[in-house]
Amino acid sequence: MNIITHNCLAGYLYKNCIKSEFENPFIWTVIDFNSMLKLILNWDNINFNNYELIKDNNWNFSIIIDNNIKIQYVHYKFDKNINFIDKNGTGTDIKSNKIWEYIINVYEKRIKRMQIKKEKPIFLICNSKTIFKDCFYTDEQLKILEKYKNVYIFKNLENNETEDNAKIIYNNYKNIFNKKEGN
Repeated sequence: MNIITHNCLAGYLYKNCIKSEFENPFIWTVIDFNSMLKLILNWDNINFNNYELIKDNNWNFSIIIDNNIKIQYVHYKFDKNINFIDKNGTGTDIKSNKIWEYIINVYEKRIKRMQIKKEKPIFLICNSKTIFKDCFYTDEQLKILEKYKNVYIFKNLENNETEDNAKIIYNNYKNIFNKKEGN
């Protein structure tokens, strides 16, 4: 199942609920509203192999896909003192002095997996407690997204941690996870 979310929800769903390998490169990332809308509207026309890794002045990394879709790798951190891939106990934060190489490797591996399976994504939108302002969508933005058939919006969970929301959504909306393309 190809699940895309605008925050870490998909990571927790794959890791803790579905217990499956990650099906796309959008896991443990932040996707702002404009980039999410572009993904939803243009999915079949996006060249996912056309990407660029960028870094801001604070060593935060993003991948720009097809020159207009920004995926923020918020849990991938540069640390000049770590010359290996250091994953913390939760498995979400990853540090290295060559983190950009790791990000590219992860992106390319998951893009290949996604392209081989050719499964249309479902987009799960659920605001959660967060420090990342780009992954909190307004009511107006949610209204725009709710009209698309492959988008599921979960409201009134904003005060929960993302990991808790993954459990709530998985346990209460299993029909979403049992759907197959074309059914």
